[in-house]
Amino acid sequence: RGLEAAVAAVQIPEDHERGLRDLANTLGVPVRTLLLSVHLRVLASLCGSRDVTTGLVSNVRPETADGDRALGLFLNTLPLRAQMAPGRWRDLVLQVREAELGAIEHRYYPYFRLHREQGGEPLFGTICNYVNFHAYDALENAGLRLLGSRVHEWTGYPLDVSFSHTGGRLLLQVIVDPARLSP
Repeated sequence: RGLEAAVAAVQIPEDHERGLRDLANTLGVPVRTLLLSVHLRVLASLCGSRDVTTGLVSNVRPETADGDRALGLFLNTLPLRAQMAPGRWRDLVLQVREAELGAIEHRYYPYFRLHREQGGEPLFGTICNYVNFHAYDALENAGLRLLGSRVHEWTGYPLDVSFSHTGGRLLLQVIVDPARLSP
């Protein structure tokens, strides 16, 4: 099977991004948590279920003084399950934050081991990733600017939702495996 996927990318308008930052500050949560909350709410709507699980991509870079200097991709994806009870967005976001913190506590537990322990069945069919490329800020401070980038990504999940800050702007990218999900 080829690596063909339906890909959509949208740059979030600056005023929307500012609104997200303001709301995150008001609620006392990271923007990442707001975006994860939206992802989970959309999943609940699409699935017709209040009980949803997604893969939460987490940073597992060594937490040492020079951990940022280690070369390589340090990621692990763990299941995050949440109940999307009806109510106010504020309540949903705070509930998702608690679930997120619970999952992050186990971020170093190897996915392959968890997968094997659960009988080898898929643990989730979607993933949500948030990346803040803060290293680009250093480039801008040096008078350089990223004009664009092209990345090929294939995770093998039916639905892959990624949010990334690149050069100061928020980008949403959705990758759908058309063999398993309708674009």
